[in-house]
Amino acid sequence: VMSMAHTHIDGDETPANRHDPAALVLDERGMLRDCSKACEKLFGYRRSELAWQHVSKLFPQLSDVQLVQDGKFNPQLDFLCHFGLRFKTINHLGDSFDSELHFIHLDYREHRSIRLIVQPTTPHQ
Repeated sequence: VMSMAHTHIDGDETPANRHDPAALVLDERGMLRDCSKACEKLFGYRRSELAWQHVSKLFPQLSDVQLVQDGKFNPQLDFLCHFGLRFKTINHLGDSFDSELHFIHLDYREHRSIRLIVQPTTPHQ
């Protein structure tokens, strides 16, 4: 399991999120490998409850989407995210809200993963 680094996201105005954005680490098949504390708080799951679950548990629209195609991040998904498509997001209680998703395809030697930053766009519990 990888440990999430704390990073700053420009334009994020809450002090807590500047230091710990709601972020997930996925493998190329969309399986959740790790998440930040802000992600645990946003979704209401403990890190251990999310480990090795498919990302569609949190974002149903991604259930039939290949994140990586021919070794590269899915260009259509990249395009949709770049232009602010809002994804239905579901927390542990089954409550839904909309979020913008930002994917970063990381390739370090033979270790590949995807970092997913979640920015809610509608109020959530």
